Amino acid sequence: MGYSQRDDDPANPSPVGTDGVDRPLLLMGMDGDNHHTVASWGAAWEHSTGWHRDLTLTGSAHASSTDLQSQVPQIARQSGLPDAFVVKNVGAIDPVRSVAAQKAYVSAFFDRWLRGRDEAGRLLDGPSGRWPEVRFVE
Repeated sequence: MGYSQRDDDPANPSPVGTDGVDRPLLLMGMDGDNHHTVASWGAAWEHSTGWHRDLTLTGSAHASSTDLQSQVPQIARQSGLPDAFVVKNVGAIDPVRSVAAQKAYVSAFFDRWLRGRDEAGRLLDGPSGRWPEVRFVE
């Protein structure tokens, strides 16, 4: 969804930014990234006509959405790296909670929109006491 020339230059949006999508769209970003703060996400959000949700995983960082979420804390512990190194790379959220929350919401999205299982997709309807670290961005 970034820009076609430079990711930080809103003068060159990608086609999804200018056209949006008419299909379901789930944005799930690190703490602080959402359609209000990331210009390319905002453009896609504004131009999309299908169902869409924007979720933020509190305490997460960019690499929280990768295998590094579980690996970095282990490597840091074994190597004696400071906690600040872990937080900078994968955030302060517990890796087990982070992975479980991401799995729950992404699965709910696919269950609802690909499998037609709306009961599983109810997780996408609003905040959940089970997952307080997931914030719905309006």
